[in-house]
Amino acid sequence: MFQKIDRISPLPRRFAAVFKPCLKVLVVAFYPVIFLFAHNIAEVSVVQIRLPLCLMGGLGLTMLALLFLLCQNSGTAVILTQLSLLLGTCYRPFESLIRHQWTAIRYWHLVPSLVLAVLVLAWLSRRLSDRWRLRLCRISHNVAIVFGILLLLNLVPTVPVISRQLRAHLSAASTSTAAGEDQLAQNFARPNFYYIILDEYSNFNSVRDRYNYDNTAFLEFLRRKGFNVSLTSRNATTATNIEVTNIMEMRAAVSVSTPTEQRVSSYKNGTLLKYFKALGYQTVLLSTVWPGLLEGDITYRYDTLSNATDGHGQTLLSLIIKNSILHPLMLYTGSDTGFISASFDFLGSFADARAPVFVFAHLRCPHQPFLFDADGGLVPPEHHDNWRDERYYLGQFVYTTRRITETLATILQRDPAAVIILQSDHSARDHEFTAGRTKRQLPASQVTSILNAVYFGGEALDIEGLPGLETGLHVYAKLFGSEASGTEDSP
Repeated sequence: MFQKIDRISPLPRRFAAVFKPCLKVLVVAFYPVIFLFAHNIAEVSVVQIRLPLCLMGGLGLTMLALLFLLCQNSGTAVILTQLSLLLGTCYRPFESLIRHQWTAIRYWHLVPSLVLAVLVLAWLSRRLSDRWRLRLCRISHNVAIVFGILLLLNLVPTVPVISRQLRAHLSAASTSTAAGEDQLAQNFARPNFYYIILDEYSNFNSVRDRYNYDNTAFLEFLRRKGFNVSLTSRNATTATNIEVTNIMEMRAAVSVSTPTEQRVSSYKNGTLLKYFKALGYQTVLLSTVWPGLLEGDITYRYDTLSNATDGHGQTLLSLIIKNSILHPLMLYTGSDTGFISASFDFLGSFADARAPVFVFAHLRCPHQPFLFDADGGLVPPEHHDNWRDERYYLGQFVYTTRRITETLATILQRDPAAVIILQSDHSARDHEFTAGRTKRQLPASQVTSILNAVYFGGEALDIEGLPGLETGLHVYAKLFGSEASGTEDSP
């Protein structure tokens, strides 16, 4: 197919010699984008493929140019670029396979080795005979043909789906049936429900006693907006994988004696999401803590590198990055800064949803790593885990307070009928060693105390002293009545 270009193309031969290698690289670079687009056609807009296609194409052509400078042969540069793109976009499974055999291998060991190997191969390829260069050129032809066929196989089935979506959109815009109006009324029968957990956000008394910080302004804001605030609530432990798991299970399913593996398994059940879904809610998971653990019963997912667009699921670019060689680079801090910041804005985007929405948001903020100072500026990486200097936790605490204040104000302005539970799982725990290498022992009553506030349409609720789990169960019973029965059963 590609060999015939020289004969049928009216372009000058030199231009065709450049065009063919580029085309063979582009079909491989474009394939992950087209594949994901075709398999998520119901949730993804055609417009969304433009940026990923441009980025993947630009990356592929840049790699081709660099490798050509080393190889001094287009056929060898093309095959190395194709292999690099395939390995780069499927990096995570490859790394998992390597680490399964050699557990000590880490990202910073593997990636430089792979890059060096590609560069060495490119340099050594200069010594290949013309016969071997021709073979590699033919292999790159075949790879391009295979991926070209795969592109067509993925694109062709999307044509009728796109056509139906366009017709449905035009029809919905021009007509409105009585059945549709009845369904809309049914959808709005229940209020949107927001369950927001700020990891390691200190209770009002705890942050005053530990950091000498007066958070009264936030307390007054909550009360002024109609929140019921408990100043004496505390959880049984400071273990996130116990307290949040029990909230997700809607019962005291795990405790300090429960093995960690069982705690994770219980969290994966997603009982709370199933419960709201059975009540007719769309379910939204927003998590910077355990992204990917919950796979089912989620209408929309917004976790690290899964940037939902307008509440309609993950973007193609984020899906590509999640399995690519870039994913480990962005897991800890690179993605968290932008993601945490965007998460506060994302929380307020469901006021106009056409069905009731349950948003479960668990944000690793002000929990370490300490990424933000009080003004929202970025903290230097060497201080991301600095508990010795109190300004780093307190700075991120102040930043979190400001952002959640803005978010709650937005939600209540656009969605005053919403129900909101705002909690933390524990207060600051002081992980860092103090002088003398002795771990600071804080009073249990201080670290187990939690932020606990509930907005119930401005209605008064008595939640004083209730732990996080019991507060949620109390709100479910109040909101859903008999439909909430059975949620407080013991395991």
